[in-house]
Amino acid sequence: MIKKSKWIGAAVCIMALVVLMIPSVSAASRVNINRVEEKIEEDGLQYSAAWPKVSGLQDTDQQAKLNVRFAESACRLKVLAQTSADQGNRTEAQMDFQVKRNCRGMVSILFDEYLYTGGANGSSTKTGATFSAVDGRLFELRDLFREDADYVSYLSSEIKKSIQEQGIQDEQIETFEKIDVDQPFYVTDTQLVIIMPEITYFPHSFGVLEFPIELSNMKEMLNPEIASCC
Repeated sequence: MIKKSKWIGAAVCIMALVVLMIPSVSAASRVNINRVEEKIEEDGLQYSAAWPKVSGLQDTDQQAKLNVRFAESACRLKVLAQTSADQGNRTEAQMDFQVKRNCRGMVSILFDEYLYTGGANGSSTKTGATFSAVDGRLFELRDLFREDADYVSYLSSEIKKSIQEQGIQDEQIETFEKIDVDQPFYVTDTQLVIIMPEITYFPHSFGVLEFPIELSNMKEMLNPEIASCC
């Protein structure tokens, strides 16, 4: 846990920016992923963020865009945290990431954020960034599937089954019907994982939920480019 202290201004700010190398999961992917870290410790504000910096893509322009996107996510969280602290709130902000896949032409990264600005609970957010290991093109959920595939119905059905199997259907604050076309997700070597933001269908105590679905069960629905990566 991060120690809490009172705000006494920028004069006592301790900031560290560290770049560490994470070896690529698969040399065949030709994508290297660096870990960039930034920390601020001030009275009333504790901020700790880590985000990826990729290299090795053939399209260097797209590579630069990805790196700007990742860095901006951390910057956005820092601005929110500093604004909250400036308003006199005891504030804690954290951001980290996990490389969930880096092989066979696809990279998928899960981002995990936490922001506390006072009160009983903080807020947690998880998002995914999945992109081509060749040209860095980002994939939305719809991009993973053939144009004629009813992926929303299929994935929603699988999530409903999972909710039933976990025995949490009666805990819903709103009955889950279907995912959004742009539902957040990430991909592992064998699964597509759908992310359900906190307090959408379940109480805050459930946090962010993840629903893994086997890629092998939907190969006929997948975009051929994506299917070739699985």
